Amino acid sequence: MAVATYNTDLTDINDDTDTSTWTEMTDMAGQGSITEDEQDFPIQGTYHAAQICTKAATLGSACFDNSANLYSSFGTYDCFFLWQTFLPAAACDTFANGGLRAVIGTSSGVWSAWKTGGKDFGRYPYGGWQNTVIWPSFTADYSYGGGFGVDWQLFGSAVNVVRGIGKGVPHGIDIMRYGRGELYVELGDTGVGTFTGMAAANDVSTARWGLFQAVAGGYLWKGLMSLGTVSNAVIFTAENVNITVDNCLRTFADFSKIEINHADSVINWTNVNISALIDATYGSLAVGAFEMIANATVNDTGGVFTDMGAFTYQSNATLIGRTFRRCGLITTGGATLTDCVIDESTDATKAMIVSSPANAALVSGAVFNSAGTGHGLEIGGTAANFTLTDCTFTGYDQADPGTAANKAIFVNIATGTMSITISGGSGVAEDYHVRSAGATVTVNADTTITFTGLKDNSEVRIYKVSDDSVVAGIEDATDGSPDARTFAWSAPATTEVYYRIICFEPGDEIYEPIEVESYTVPSTDTSIAIVQRIDRNAEN
Repeated sequence: MAVATYNTDLTDINDDTDTSTWTEMTDMAGQGSITEDEQDFPIQGTYHAAQICTKAATLGSACFDNSANLYSSFGTYDCFFLWQTFLPAAACDTFANGGLRAVIGTSSGVWSAWKTGGKDFGRYPYGGWQNTVIWPSFTADYSYGGGFGVDWQLFGSAVNVVRGIGKGVPHGIDIMRYGRGELYVELGDTGVGTFTGMAAANDVSTARWGLFQAVAGGYLWKGLMSLGTVSNAVIFTAENVNITVDNCLRTFADFSKIEINHADSVINWTNVNISALIDATYGSLAVGAFEMIANATVNDTGGVFTDMGAFTYQSNATLIGRTFRRCGLITTGGATLTDCVIDESTDATKAMIVSSPANAALVSGAVFNSAGTGHGLEIGGTAANFTLTDCTFTGYDQADPGTAANKAIFVNIATGTMSITISGGSGVAEDYHVRSAGATVTVNADTTITFTGLKDNSEVRIYKVSDDSVVAGIEDATDGSPDARTFAWSAPATTEVYYRIICFEPGDEIYEPIEVESYTVPSTDTSIAIVQRIDRNAEN
């Protein structure tokens, strides 16, 4: 491979570098006087288009005539991108009233328009350039002459002015483009791919793609972020990064998405935080999804995903300490998840799905916090025994029988018999904590045994009778108070163990060893008082 490269699929419609035909659209033609090749405040390149806006309570528009129909050039999920601004932000109307709009038309008298901003919406209340994206298949908010149909020739911006501006050209339009909005990074070994590099490529004045912008405190992202492509892998590394997903209300649900492509790609993330931008009044759309298209190597440690969509992994992914807060469905695909938090999933029926019991066993130390409805973990495939280790389920229905759809675990397997051994954790201890689609499921939950009254410096060891394997142990019990120490250990009910306790420390009292050759773990948590006697025959 070579140095990482960054590219986009966006195609220019107009970049305001040449003399071009601009016009106002019928019914949004109250301001007039459009200047192309303006140089006062471009966001991209050297020029921009601008319009005077002296009239209050009047709609104005500035649209570029492409002179050719671009309808057939747009793919199914291609969008219209434009830079637009109305510099005195408070002088335009609210989002609900179409303060700012994007326009596509057949002619000046046949057009459709979509709300894109306003003095109360998102980032715009402070004014300045904003990169707007419209999916033409999204139902238009406004239309004239029957709407734009299948002849897409005019493209531009409109503003609903509430207070006229007496001087200057406050309505600005800069480079317009179309495409899926893909920003892709490839290669990278002498110089790995990074979010810093991605933003640098996006933000250079001759580009200004509007897909991954550097902003205060991190980055603003929208569109399809492709890490690697079908043809080329990427090595991509990131640490301690904050990313906000732009709120693109006139696109589609998966418009903003991260895709991992090419099996040879290597993605190493540490403390990467991504949060969707939610508007308190107007909601959100395209909150950001994640999918491993190829089974690349993905190492993701720490960090929080907040208010995002669905996540799809494959078996070469390893997640450690990752938090999913108010996100959509997580499909593990055989990934290994350790100490992850799944907090109030927004999926209607489940927070996480695995394709087999064996893949469920790869999820350990997880914390599932219910949003009030749905399962925590859904298991598919063929019935088989497995152990679920140190997973905690909070807020799921524990009643007998309770509401089946809200149980911590749903075994979505119609036939067969299987046993789930719960090792550590909490929230699943009885058969009725698990819902089944027909398979017979038995829950074997660990029981916690607590030794109490231990002398200081007590060493404890517990072994299975069946194979002498270590169940638990401690060199020096320190919990509790002096000469009243405690030690807690867990094992599945009915497990037969033997244990030994010794207490010998030079200069201190020596106690007789305690050896219990057979102890069967009960089905309920139990405390055992340990009585240690001084060994009168021992010499210190």
